[in-house]
Amino acid sequence: MIDYLSGYLFVARNVFLGAVIIAGAFALSRFVRASLKSAISGFEWARQVGSLITTTAYYAIMAIGVMIGVSVMGVNIAPLIAALGLGGFALGFALRDAVGNLLAGFLIIIYRPFVIGDFIAVSGIEGEVKQVNLRYTELENEEGRSLIPNQTIINTPVKVKNKD
Repeated sequence: MIDYLSGYLFVARNVFLGAVIIAGAFALSRFVRASLKSAISGFEWARQVGSLITTTAYYAIMAIGVMIGVSVMGVNIAPLIAALGLGGFALGFALRDAVGNLLAGFLIIIYRPFVIGDFIAVSGIEGEVKQVNLRYTELENEEGRSLIPNQTIINTPVKVKNKD
């Protein structure tokens, strides 16, 4: 009888510790998200990129906390981690162009080779820069709007004429 009771207490303790770790990860992720928002709010690029940074940090901390908490509870998470790794590899391979545009968007926003209002020419398309986001840059000319993928802008020569 005592052996069964000690086994139940061991499991209950592990479940409780795992739940505490998961709750702590939730609290920590909320704190880090709020801290990052206030820390990067002064930067000019924060309006475009800040949300992505804070959301990524929030979910990364939550995922790590949940995995550690579930592991403390006694669940073997090695197959889950292996499946996530393989799935992440496949997803990354499938989304390589989108990720390339995202990273190129970061570079354009941070290094600012041109700003909204500049007149640029890239890959045979000329126009005034109307918007730069993480996926594409919007140009406008007499013929209409053009959406140029950011990876194209990073990988090809760009001619910039300031709006002076």
